[in-house]
Amino acid sequence: MYVLRGLPVEDASFGPTPAGWSVAGDAGALWDVVLLLLAAAMGHPMGWRGQQNGRMVNNIVPAPGHENEQTGASSTVLLASHTEDAFHPRRADLLLLCCMRNHEGVATAASSVRLTDLSPEDVAALSRPMAPILPDDAYSGSALQGDVLVVDNDVVGPRPVRRPTEPRRVSRY
Repeated sequence: MYVLRGLPVEDASFGPTPAGWSVAGDAGALWDVVLLLLAAAMGHPMGWRGQQNGRMVNNIVPAPGHENEQTGASSTVLLASHTEDAFHPRRADLLLLCCMRNHEGVATAASSVRLTDLSPEDVAALSRPMAPILPDDAYSGSALQGDVLVVDNDVVGPRPVRRPTEPRRVSRY
């Protein structure tokens, strides 16, 4: 986990916070490019077709009517600990966040399963498909669902794939 601080973001140039990602316009286009360049230095940038129409850089902004959801459009609830896109078999290995405006000084929490002390038995148990995980409400048109791993033990080490905020049940057909 890395934190890069001190980039000269002048949020006054962005204008008022947009009412949603789809109307954000190009006020932050320069920072989209900066974030993509950083992402390209670390891996292969990608976007999801069902997430913000496949945008490579997502605009996470509070949106009226979504204040209490467990999505990036919320503004009044603390987001529960989760793994981005845990339901998807081709989920990303890396997630970059760039805060453009934070006048209230709200913290961002991050963690890594690779910093825990899991026994080989724990990793083996968590590496079996056993947890139903569905897309959250921010996804559109996704039919992906089913039992997935809680921990995916890749060549670097275990990585979490859980999304504990999902209360819905999976129906088996």
